[in-house]
Amino acid sequence: MESAGLRRRQREQKQPPEPPLPRTNKENKRAAPPSNPSTHHNSDNTPLPRSLTTGYTPPLFTIDLSQPPHHRYDHVAHAFQPALASINFESLFTEAASLLLPPAITTGPAAWLLPPTTHLLRTLSRLLLRRLHSAEETAELRGIARETGLALDLLVAFNVGLDLLMGCTSGGVRMQGDSSSSSASGGSESKIVHFRTLDWDMDSLRALVVELEFVKFPGGPVVARTVGYFGYVGVLTGVRRGLSLGLNFRAGPQEEAGGGWGKRWKLGWHLGMVLMGWRRGVASVLREYLLGDGAARKKKTGTGYVELDGGDGELPGIDDILEDLAHSPSTAAYLIFCTPSRVYSVEKGYRTASVRSSGQFLATCNHDVADEPDPGRIHAAAQNVASRGMAEIIDESFERKQAVEEVWKQRVQLRRKSRPRGGEGVDAVNLDDVLQMLGHEYITYGGTHFAVVMDPEHGEMLWRRVYRTDDLRE
Repeated sequence: MESAGLRRRQREQKQPPEPPLPRTNKENKRAAPPSNPSTHHNSDNTPLPRSLTTGYTPPLFTIDLSQPPHHRYDHVAHAFQPALASINFESLFTEAASLLLPPAITTGPAAWLLPPTTHLLRTLSRLLLRRLHSAEETAELRGIARETGLALDLLVAFNVGLDLLMGCTSGGVRMQGDSSSSSASGGSESKIVHFRTLDWDMDSLRALVVELEFVKFPGGPVVARTVGYFGYVGVLTGVRRGLSLGLNFRAGPQEEAGGGWGKRWKLGWHLGMVLMGWRRGVASVLREYLLGDGAARKKKTGTGYVELDGGDGELPGIDDILEDLAHSPSTAAYLIFCTPSRVYSVEKGYRTASVRSSGQFLATCNHDVADEPDPGRIHAAAQNVASRGMAEIIDESFERKQAVEEVWKQRVQLRRKSRPRGGEGVDAVNLDDVLQMLGHEYITYGGTHFAVVMDPEHGEMLWRRVYRTDDLRE
């Protein structure tokens, strides 16, 4: 495992542009992170991982959903102009497109085809990528394009292709209800919190990481929060009261990759429909679960529906979400949901959804659980991915999962020892323990763009960090 961790930390990449400076006005005021990096130790005197003493808190902006969609992000666009001016999005498109092409074209004997192929894809992008499935999201992108000068098709490509290129470590863990306490209270005081890192090769996009809080009207209560990239209007990581959610990359499942031309054609057709804006992408569906969408498909009314704070719309509860995912067409992905009482991990295929859940702890990286008894299957899945960086992330996925599970077990044992003699309670860790899990060198490393801890009970971001290229590299 040591070689895997060292290999990740030793990648050599360029320093990305600086992000917007955190604002000092009322909109950007926030509580200080629960752990104090200046101490370099947790409350139980264990050393803080390097990832907790470096990086920065992402800039925070409020998105007013009562505003016309094409003006919602105007103030965010103005703040990000310096960072956007430093990024060559045409080159990023070429880089991203090459990551999705077969290895034979990118590095193999047909490498001479790479320049004309990426040029053809760029031409087709200008002609065909004009909208997303949601009219509301398309209007938001048009407004961003107007304010930033970015080509609309590049923003569309960014929104429909990002989930195919990122690695993640995500999951849920039972934590003591009082995040500031280091004692093992357990019992009814505990709750599930959602931890998550996002790893990606494209370092220049680190400067676009942003935290958004959504309100239904000016000055209204916050109904949801997300951490993602400016210009990306879907949801990769988000939380509202009662539910948190996240998206991990999944290589094409074996039954679909090897299921004959019929299944491959259906999957390819679905991808084409998403690219053309005729079907929703996975991140758009997650946005619907988080925020709702008046133009979204109708769902069955059930007891799982919950009310938005201060709003009159209805959003699906976890039972409705799992039922919807079981039958809806989708690209392959790992979807992680947390409620205050349980964590759910969904291995989503084209029209399949395998669900695991736990009331204590569950971690998901970038491999199928069924492949864990035979790591060779994980390695084979990695070899089928065109991106060398993503192949490495998948190949090391099981090691990452084992690492975070081992840290969790160690911290649980520590909390058990701290209970009063004869005391009983649920195995619940504290926030410092969760940060120790995230801070493991195999979990948060040189390729990590950001890490967060979310609280679905209160709909809050408990902790978040963004990392520059050199923050975690030695």
